[in-house]
Amino acid sequence: MVKNRREAMFDAMEVLTEAGLRFWIGNGALLGIYRDGELIEWDNDVEFNCRTEDLKIKHRHVRKLAKRKNFTVGDYKKHKFGLLRDGENMSIAGHKLRGIYRVRKKRRVPAKFFGEGYVEYRGIRLPCHTPIEKYLKWIYADWKTPTKGKPKQYLNKKVWTK
Repeated sequence: MVKNRREAMFDAMEVLTEAGLRFWIGNGALLGIYRDGELIEWDNDVEFNCRTEDLKIKHRHVRKLAKRKNFTVGDYKKHKFGLLRDGENMSIAGHKLRGIYRVRKKRRVPAKFFGEGYVEYRGIRLPCHTPIEKYLKWIYADWKTPTKGKPKQYLNKKVWTK
């Protein structure tokens, strides 16, 4: 339910901000907010992207604060963990700098998209990848057309590392 996901997202943002972890709303959450003005109904999480080097330092503090907001906190593995509440998953994922990219598992994003961008959502400025449309084009290619399916079906082929 979008309402629960929205509330969990705002609470997760408070946790990340209080912990001093710089983050960017990305992937499907940013796509829905920017394209449709709302989180995508069928998306199963909200992605908070961050830099691996920052997450390494801050993850324990984030996890401690998240428990105070009634999140169930997943294990910290490979610079990623989840916050779960009321069936809504918040993904906190570190992206490691490799040349001109920030890489997470087999996906890569140009490091230049980890800048000072914001998107307005329900009267709140959310930090996001910038420039938004170029980031969305990098991730989805045809980001303007709503698509359901598995990531390899709708993600831009340039996203995948070799």
